[in-house]
Amino acid sequence: MEISKVSKSLGGKRVLKGITLRAETKRLILLGHNGSGKTTLLAIILGLLKPDSGSVRLNGINPLERRDKILKLVSFAFEKPKFDVNFRVRDVYEFLKNYAESDCLELFWNEIELSKIKDSKILELSSGQTQLLHLMQAICRRSEIKVLDEPFSHLDYVRAGIIGDYLVKKGFQVIMTTHVPEEADWLADYVVILKDGELVWSGQFERLSEDGYYEVMVRGLYVPPGALAKVGNVYIVKSTQEDLEKLMQEGKILGYKRAGVRRHYEVY
Repeated sequence: MEISKVSKSLGGKRVLKGITLRAETKRLILLGHNGSGKTTLLAIILGLLKPDSGSVRLNGINPLERRDKILKLVSFAFEKPKFDVNFRVRDVYEFLKNYAESDCLELFWNEIELSKIKDSKILELSSGQTQLLHLMQAICRRSEIKVLDEPFSHLDYVRAGIIGDYLVKKGFQVIMTTHVPEEADWLADYVVILKDGELVWSGQFERLSEDGYYEVMVRGLYVPPGALAKVGNVYIVKSTQEDLEKLMQEGKILGYKRAGVRRHYEVY
């Protein structure tokens, strides 16, 4: 994927500010808080939205010029799905049999248990059930790239885990947005972090653990040395493993791990 100097304004607000990126990877995660511009960038990558300036190529294809090729290449699911027709769940399942991978349909129908709501109409479904139905059509459809916008936002952790593990096991090419650093830690080969419409960090996942930053869990009001940011009772800390082990032995901290994505996500 190649993105060159992409900018976009919506409603008088600059949502994307000169984004430039080149990445060849299996699973690319766009990570950012709400309002960071990640869903807008996703829409531009798909050719659903035209940038004010700049250009995009997805697997060498300009999505604005070759919409037909993009539709064959990609299947996608946005966080707030819309279905134009009020089908029953089983109707969607039966329709997909002609266009989807059978093992994927089996996973959603039985393990994810969409079969239990097979007689329900789409407009009767909860937000989580609607999202699952939309994910089934996006992930199971035969396509080269799966584009998923906040795919786990309305799901319980069990179903999210099943779907995420399936994406990794099958080796799909995935472009996904999330605001949850742990999802990027779990699934990403390549991470792109957006903040207020700007790209603040991008790179291979392995680079995230090279620089000595840790997530440190504390009790009460204790602030560990080297603290840079706080998320609940977890601090982002620049430290050494030896110093953190000493703090654990002294009972000052409850535990620690390498900061990974959260180091860049929370400190910037």
